[in-house]
Amino acid sequence: EEGFRAAMVRLAQRHVALRSQLADPLEQHSFLYDGSQALVLVFQHLAAFRWGICQKAAVRLLLRLFAWAYKHSWIRLQVLSSPATSLVRVVHAYSEQDVERFCRDAAEQESFDPPGSFTLIQLHSTLETQPVSRSFLFVCLSHALSDGFSIYPLLSDLSDLYAAAVSKHPAVHNLPHIPHAFQVAETRLCATLAGAPDAERPDRQSLRGQIFSARERRGYIHDVSLRASAALAMAQIGEHYGIPIDVLLVGITVCGLSRADGAVSVPLTLYCNMRDGPAESMLVGLFADYRDAFFECQTGSTVLGVVLGVYDKIRRREWETFDGLRNPEATTLNIITWDEGSGGGFEHRMRGGRQFHPRLREGSSRERRVKRPRRLVWERQDRHEWYLALDLDWKHYDVSWTRLFVQATQDAFCELAHRPNSSLWSQ
Repeated sequence: EEGFRAAMVRLAQRHVALRSQLADPLEQHSFLYDGSQALVLVFQHLAAFRWGICQKAAVRLLLRLFAWAYKHSWIRLQVLSSPATSLVRVVHAYSEQDVERFCRDAAEQESFDPPGSFTLIQLHSTLETQPVSRSFLFVCLSHALSDGFSIYPLLSDLSDLYAAAVSKHPAVHNLPHIPHAFQVAETRLCATLAGAPDAERPDRQSLRGQIFSARERRGYIHDVSLRASAALAMAQIGEHYGIPIDVLLVGITVCGLSRADGAVSVPLTLYCNMRDGPAESMLVGLFADYRDAFFECQTGSTVLGVVLGVYDKIRRREWETFDGLRNPEATTLNIITWDEGSGGGFEHRMRGGRQFHPRLREGSSRERRVKRPRRLVWERQDRHEWYLALDLDWKHYDVSWTRLFVQATQDAFCELAHRPNSSLWSQ
C-alpha cells in the first residue's frame, strides 16, 4: 500500500489530467462543445461557395470573431499543485462479491468526483498465513479529461513508478519527458476554431461535439461472443498478414455489413486515437476523435482484398472529420482493447464480462432506447475473448437483419482463415 501511494503521487505529478478539475459549470461545457462544432461545420460549408472578394473577407472576419469569442468563453480547467485526496483509495475486501461491489461503487455517478479515482482493492484470504491473497486496481476517470486510450500510458507509468517505489530504485527519474497534454489539446482546439488546422496534418483537427442524435428511438441490443479459439485464430491471421487485430476486426465487420446491407460501399464513423505526434502516445487527455470513412466492397472484391483495403485506408488516415450536419445518423464503430504488456507487478486485464458486464449476464434482444440507428462496439474481455455489442433501431434493423449480419460476419471470418481469395459476393 505504501509503495502504491508513493507511485500515485509521482504519477499525478507527471500527468496533469490527474490534478485538474473543471472551474466552470458543466452545462457551459456541453453548450460550447455543441455550438462550436455546428459553427465550424457551417463555416466549412460556407467556404465552399464561390464568394466575391468582399464576401470572402466578411466570412473570414466573422469566423475569426466567433473563434475569438469561443476561445475566451471556453470552459476553464484548474490545475492543482497536488492531486485531490479522493484520487487514491485503498479498500479491503473479503470476498469476490466485495470486489465487485467496490468496483460498482467507484463507477457510480453520484459518488464520482472528477478527475476520477484509483481504487486499490486488497482481497484478504481466510488463511492466517496469507493475510492478503490478491490486489485489484480499479481506475475510473472523467471522460472530459481523458479517453479510452489514456489507460495505456497511465498503467505503463504506474508500473514503472510502483516498481521504483517498492525497490527504492532511482529509475523513476528515467521516464521520458512528455509535453503538457492540455497545451497540445488547446493548440488543436484553437486551430480548429480558427479554421486553420496544422497544414501538414489537417486530419488532426479536434472538435468532437455531440456524436449522438438528440432524438431517442425504440431499439434493442444484441451481443455476439468471439470465443477463445476464434480469437486466437484471428490473432494468428493478423500476425500472418501483418495487420493489427483491431484493424482486422474493422475489416471483418465491413465485410459483414456489406453482405447484410447488399452495399458496395460501407460508410462508418470510427472512434480513432489521434496521437500521432512526438511523445503523444504517452499523453493522458481527450485526444480520441470521430472520423468518417468510406470502405469500398465492389463486385469482384475478395474477402482478403477488402480487409487489406481497410487496413491501407486506416494506415494512411484516409478519412474525414466527423460531420454531424451532413452525416447525423452514421453507423458508429468502436474498438475497446487493452495493452498485453505488463510490468512492475501489474497485469492489465479488462473487467471480465461474465463477472461485471450486465449485458452478457442478462442476454441479447432486450429493448432499450438508442440515439443512433446502428452502433457497434468490439470489446476485448480476456486475452483470447472478444464480444461484439450491437445497439440497433427496431425500425431500420430488425432481428432478421441482425441474424443475417452475424452469419455474414462469421462467414467472412471463416473465409479469411481458409479461403482468403473467395469472392465477397459469392454467397
